[in-house]
This record gives sequence, structure tokens and C-alpha cells, in this order.
Amino acid sequence: MSIVVIILELIGVLIILQGAIITTIKYIKSKLNYKDGSYGIELAKAMALGLQYLLAAEILSTLIIGSLKDFWLLAGITILRIIIGLVLHWEISHE
Repeated sequence: MSIVVIILELIGVLIILQGAIITTIKYIKSKLNYKDGSYGIELAKAMALGLQYLLAAEILSTLIIGSLKDFWLLAGITILRIIIGLVLHWEISHE
């Protein structure tokens, strides 16, 4: 596996992890009050950005390796990214 692919995957995971940690800390500091609703949007934005990095890594990995299994993994990540993007857009527009 290419070092570029590993770096992109690591960045994606770190972004998602950072978003989860920050929103969890904010949620706990608010005394578990979810009425604001901004925590979900903030976490969804971090997940969307992290998934973009993971998608880029999978595209590069598929170009390098090129197996059918990698193609289906890329398709699954792409579908997840589209769904999260649509949900995020819907949440922001209905806020």
C-alpha cells in the first residue's frame, strides 16, 4: 500500500475522531442537553470531511491495486459519503 494512501486514511480517521471527541465534550459540558441540536451537525460535518479523505485514499488504492473487492469497498464508501452529505444538507436546511 502506498504511503500516500496510508496518510490520507490516517487524516480521515483523525478528523472523524476529533469531531466525535469535541462534540462529546461539548455535549457533556452542556449537562447532556441535546436541545441545541448543533452537536449532531458538527459531528456530521466532521464525518463528511473525514469520509472525503477516506474516499480519496480508496480511489488511489483502487487505482494502485485494482481488484474487484477494492472496487466494491470504494462503491460502499462513496454511497456512505453521498448519504451523509444529503443528511447533513437536510439537517442544515431544516434548522
